[in-house]
Amino acid sequence: MKRFLTIFAVCLLLLNLWAITQAWHNSEDRLLDASARKEFAGSFVRTSMGTTRYILEGPENAPLVLFVGGLTTEAVEYFDKAASAFREAGYRTLRYDLFGRGGSDRSDAFDYDQATYARQIDELLAALKIDGPIYLIGPSLGGGISAYWAAAHPGRVRALSLHASAGYAPASEPIVSLLKVPVLGRYLFWLQQDRLTLGRVGAHFATPQESAVDLVQDGIRRSALFKGYREALFRTITNFGATNLEPTFTRLAATAVPVQILWGKEDQILSVDGAQKINAWLGGRAEVALLPNVGHMAMLEAGDRSIPLVLKFFASTRKDPAR
Repeated sequence: MKRFLTIFAVCLLLLNLWAITQAWHNSEDRLLDASARKEFAGSFVRTSMGTTRYILEGPENAPLVLFVGGLTTEAVEYFDKAASAFREAGYRTLRYDLFGRGGSDRSDAFDYDQATYARQIDELLAALKIDGPIYLIGPSLGGGISAYWAAAHPGRVRALSLHASAGYAPASEPIVSLLKVPVLGRYLFWLQQDRLTLGRVGAHFATPQESAVDLVQDGIRRSALFKGYREALFRTITNFGATNLEPTFTRLAATAVPVQILWGKEDQILSVDGAQKINAWLGGRAEVALLPNVGHMAMLEAGDRSIPLVLKFFASTRKDPAR
């Protein structure tokens, strides 16, 4: 009888996990097709990997700044005000949605690891016929992506500005390890997905930021309407390796790419300790700026302080790409 009850309990648990998994997928009830993309601002380009949404603005002969988005956000909207400030300063700007977010494709064929996102940049720039050296800005996950791409293409990077970059989060490693456990990992992610996305947006800021919170939440809600968004987040968390990107930053250290690190001192998402750790992996050569009374999203919360620092840093770097 005891054995029967144990088997019955296990079957109920597995049935519950299966039902939750189905609910997860069914909550994304729309396909991101040509009709749905009419709801998104910007342009779309089709490459061998899939379709990417982007906005490219500014004079064609101006130096280009590429903005690389974070884990949950629609980067096209997220960087809107920042991109405008850089264009006013004389730059051309390119912002795009990572695969799995916004108006860019989701696909079961994507691993959503560093190589996936780096290849997306490769194909986007090739499709837009951009082959000259560029500036890169990467907050959070975008910092890890930007560092990986810059390390692979140092001759195409004028300078890199990292904002509260992914790469050092030892406290999260046990959680990521659990998420990698078959079945259990997906169940745990399902339990925490709202807290990881909508439920934590306010925690990204050190001071009340109603309009910024609304901007980020609106983008998450829209992305989550389309099939594949949660799967993209889950695979990114489990496959990207964002809790420890020491190999990526060590490779970047071997190049001459100028690097800036910006971090809010009150960051509750990624500890400000990451600034010094990542700089150590870079051989201590990065320009580091810690912003008081600022959380995880410096460009949204304190654009008046963070953007001038980036502009000054870009202006101070060499005109020729690093070798």
